[in-house]
Amino acid sequence: MKLPGRCSISRLVVLMTCNVLLAVVLVACGGGSTASTPTPTPKPSPTPTATQTPLPAVGTTIYKGNGFTLTYTQGWKVTAASNTVEFSDPTNALHFIVVVTPNTSGISASTLLSVEVQAIKSTLKNVKTVEGPSGTAFDGDTAQQEEIEGTSTSGSQTMTVELQFFSDNHPNNKTQNTNFTIVYGAEASQMHAAFTAYYSQMLSSFTFTA
Repeated sequence: MKLPGRCSISRLVVLMTCNVLLAVVLVACGGGSTASTPTPTPKPSPTPTATQTPLPAVGTTIYKGNGFTLTYTQGWKVTAASNTVEFSDPTNALHFIVVVTPNTSGISASTLLSVEVQAIKSTLKNVKTVEGPSGTAFDGDTAQQEEIEGTSTSGSQTMTVELQFFSDNHPNNKTQNTNFTIVYGAEASQMHAAFTAYYSQMLSSFTFTA
């Protein structure tokens, strides 16, 4: 499935990676602040058309990362660097990244999520909350999640993107833990199709190994 706005999504992914790495340091030093929780905008039931639904994946591959494993579609590019790994489809329009950061100060996942999301919101226009901050089950843990939508501009290209964030401190019951942040996105009108075909598989197969 080829989606428009490849440069915009890729640019946001790179920015997200940098912000996650800084979030733990900033909050631990008292430099982070949390904004008031916005009122979630009700999410309408998606009505995908046949042209929006990608073909079923022809095969999958298991990726073994730093403290986790997951399954992704064969043919996707995997780019790993220190504590970050990014999965992107052949068109470079879809991106799924995992950032693994030591959290020795025991900062809450909700606080880290707020810092991460606010940083991305500052780069977008016409931002709205698709799904407000909430807890969700994640391989035995309770993770925090939030979904936003906004207009991104890169050069002469403008597009509306939808981004889903997950933040989990593993293990939940330890003060010193590791933060696993996941973010994935697509052009807003194609997000449902991308989730159904690819992202849901990656999330459901995500397993902690440490």
